[in-house]
Amino acid sequence: MADGSSLALVPNTEMTLKDLGPGGENSRTTLDLLRGIMNAIVEPLAPSGHFEIISDNAVVAVKGTDFEVQAGSQDTMVTVNEGTVELGGPSRQRFEPVGPLHRRRLLMNRLQGEETLAKREVMTFRERWARAHLFHAQRHELLKYFKEQ
Repeated sequence: MADGSSLALVPNTEMTLKDLGPGGENSRTTLDLLRGIMNAIVEPLAPSGHFEIISDNAVVAVKGTDFEVQAGSQDTMVTVNEGTVELGGPSRQRFEPVGPLHRRRLLMNRLQGEETLAKREVMTFRERWARAHLFHAQRHELLKYFKEQ
């Protein structure tokens, strides 16, 4: 993405790119995740920047992190690898944090408690997205190289 962030989707995931911000001050990126699973590595945002993923029943707000969102018609689950993500309902009245190596669900409009990932779940998460993370790191180094030239 223009701001340096990367997205990876599992097969049969449906997503709409609603707003694509360039990064920097007042940048706004909004993605509609209709169904499926996506991993996002979001570069740190300016304080006035916004990066949101909206599903049928939830809003996921981030400022810079590595996480996964799984969306269904009545259920949205966020799993965080690094950083912190905010998960809330579509009314945007209440958001709860999801910290590193934790997950939280919004099931039938009710926020569930934050769960710590077991070691096996952490390994599975990291294995699932290893290629996406490698691609992101290579892309990031390439962009850095061209900016220095």
